[in-house]
Amino acid sequence: MGARVAVSGRTVTEIEAVAREINGLAVQADLSARDDGDRLIAKVSEELGPVDWLVNNAGIADASPVQRSDDATWDRVMEINTTAAFRLCRSVVPHMVEQHYGRIVNIASTAGLTGFAYTHAYVASKHALVGITRSMALELVRMGIIVNVVCFGWVKTQMFEEAV
Repeated sequence: MGARVAVSGRTVTEIEAVAREINGLAVQADLSARDDGDRLIAKVSEELGPVDWLVNNAGIADASPVQRSDDATWDRVMEINTTAAFRLCRSVVPHMVEQHYGRIVNIASTAGLTGFAYTHAYVASKHALVGITRSMALELVRMGIIVNVVCFGWVKTQMFEEAV
């Protein structure tokens, strides 16, 4: 439909394949590294122009009983699933406000609406993403920016396979 699309992820071969298929731009990024989000938005803006639409779909999960949960896992899940999404939103909002138009779609999970055993960090991160989305939606709608969250159930992905 004429949109110029950037695809990002940690695995270069996978994002390059998708980018080729849609005639888009592949930009490797690891959102567990805070500077990579800013670099990603800068690279996309440089190559394709300012970001009008943002889909935050990065996510990781871990499953373990609460007594075996560790801080490093908690921090990594929260960083990628919540903080990185917030930082990417914050990076693109100034342009969207300036043009009085923008669309942000955050991909959460049914785990953002209810709890599931053994996935404490994932559930917390997705609840937080739902809350951030609701807050940004109320704040930004007056400026022509629509912010939504999608809460899928289980989708057969690599993350799903690893969790099972």
